[in-house]
Amino acid sequence: MKHHIYCRSGISHVRKLNRIEGRSAKRNRYSAQEKMKILGVVETMVEEQHLTYAEAASALSIDQSMISRWREKEDALRSIERPNALQLHTGPRSILLDIESDLLEFIDSWRSKGLPVNRIALMRKAQSLKPELLRKLAHAVKMSISHFMRKHRLLHRMATHKAQRHPSEVENEALEFLDYIRPILIEPNRDPDYIYNMDQTPVWMAMDTKTTIDKVGARTVNLHTAMSDTKRVTVAVTLTASGRRVKSMVVFKGKKKISNYYLSSINSTHLTFRHRHRRRRHLVVVVVVVVIIVIVVVV
Repeated sequence: MKHHIYCRSGISHVRKLNRIEGRSAKRNRYSAQEKMKILGVVETMVEEQHLTYAEAASALSIDQSMISRWREKEDALRSIERPNALQLHTGPRSILLDIESDLLEFIDSWRSKGLPVNRIALMRKAQSLKPELLRKLAHAVKMSISHFMRKHRLLHRMATHKAQRHPSEVENEALEFLDYIRPILIEPNRDPDYIYNMDQTPVWMAMDTKTTIDKVGARTVNLHTAMSDTKRVTVAVTLTASGRRVKSMVVFKGKKKISNYYLSSINSTHLTFRHRHRRRRHLVVVVVVVVIIVIVVVV
């Protein structure tokens, strides 16, 4: 189907549109590593099967012109630093090119200590290493940080382990504990159902979601939250060595007045004993006073 598009600027894109619609399949893109592998297969087919380059390219369903261009740029494909790169040219020069090694050293130093690193920290470090970045827009610096991360295969990752000390610092302690506890656990009189492993974790009392389904264009999307959205409880999860999960225990913060029958009876008995002891002491005092008065009168 032919299209006739009116373009006020005088530049017509009708040919490009017709060519795009006429494509029967998506154009394949090969990385530098894949191109070298394909050239190796083509050279093997030419040497061993005595095929021409056109016949080898046809057998691999690849255009012969692509094979010719790759052969001309074979040295450049071998010397490329990133094997997964889809293009040979490196693009425009990065504004962080002269401080990339310092940024990588900064990331390695902080991560070896278990400290978090984010884009803002990288941007501030880059600005301290290269003060002229302070005169550039924050968006431009952030984009350069994104390109830097993509170039060096860096991503934001979720933490899989949190602790006050690095795992390498407690490795010897963990191995010593395993050497101590394993002989005890494998004794014949040990039942796996009675070997427990418990861990505690904090859980929010109200886990409110931040997303909801609403109409397009709504300016205000309201969500009702609970009164105790900042309070947490402690959940103790327990497993046995046989794989059985024990019922979890939930611990709430606060104090509860315990009324115990035995404690109340002990307290009442103690109070009764004290009351009776006081009465007897008062009687003794009265009797002593009376005896003294009688003796004085008689004398």
